[in-house]
Amino acid sequence: NHFLDQLSTGWQYEIARTAEYKFVDCGLEVYYNGDVLDEFYVIVQGSVRLILEPKNTVYCRTLDLHDKDTFAEQIMTQPGSAMVSRAVALEDTHLLVIQRRHVEAIINKGKSMKRQRWHV
Repeated sequence: NHFLDQLSTGWQYEIARTAEYKFVDCGLEVYYNGDVLDEFYVIVQGSVRLILEPKNTVYCRTLDLHDKDTFAEQIMTQPGSAMVSRAVALEDTHLLVIQRRHVEAIINKGKSMKRQRWHV
């Protein structure tokens, strides 16, 4: 689940340049089920357990993530939707927080540059 690995180095640099740092103590939540987020996360060091909790069911599934994994990317594909999981740090964890608005600005900048190339 290395979302950023799928992007070019230039895009990775632009996204990382806008990222914020967050430290989460072992056992604490990064976010809760039902939260509406506007950012996604990259694990720099540590590990996080995602506990998937679909609405109105007792079914739960867990997914353990580690260094360089990303999570909460649904904010890009489903903005404004409530999270159906909660994320808990399994150890002291260092995260990069990437705001949706920054990614959108980078995408729009790229589209604008592409249009300018074609309108010479």
